[in-house]
Amino acid sequence: MSNPSGCSDPLLFSRLVGSYSVLISPLIFPVLFWSGSLDTTRAMDHTLTISEPSGPFREPREPVFSYDYAIQRATWATPHGVRVKVSIPGELDVLKIRLMGQVTGSPGQQLIIGNVLSRQIADWKLRIAEAEGMLAERRDVKIEPYTGALAHLFPKLALLFEEDKHMVREEVRRRVGL
Repeated sequence: MSNPSGCSDPLLFSRLVGSYSVLISPLIFPVLFWSGSLDTTRAMDHTLTISEPSGPFREPREPVFSYDYAIQRATWATPHGVRVKVSIPGELDVLKIRLMGQVTGSPGQQLIIGNVLSRQIADWKLRIAEAEGMLAERRDVKIEPYTGALAHLFPKLALLFEEDKHMVREEVRRRVGL
């Protein structure tokens, strides 16, 4: 049978098609034959499974909180780690003021507000990283704060914040009472 994709590399060809037959040649090398159909659901199964994150952790010598996620795709044998850093002055404080204004409260209330919002920011940053293709490869990834080199991604974070602002505000009110 012929290869309708025109791909000469059998390994790349095996990734392009979903249905193929493996036969052993007389030389004991696997040979791929085209079966005539493309199974795009199996070839394109890149759904991301995200575990419950751990954190927040305070990074030494950096004004950031970090969260650790384990991500896995169906085609990966093992999960890979993702560390998401949330800048306290550049992301958390900016979005906290947009969410609640200049809110005063006890130190415990401020801590809970910071934890709720920083966790939500980390989740949004993970979604943005997936959309940007940062999580496509099988490797551990660190997502830096969206200041400096990644400042071009902050408007996307602000857009997700505006979409979910009421949900986050209700979560803060439910947990803190402000």
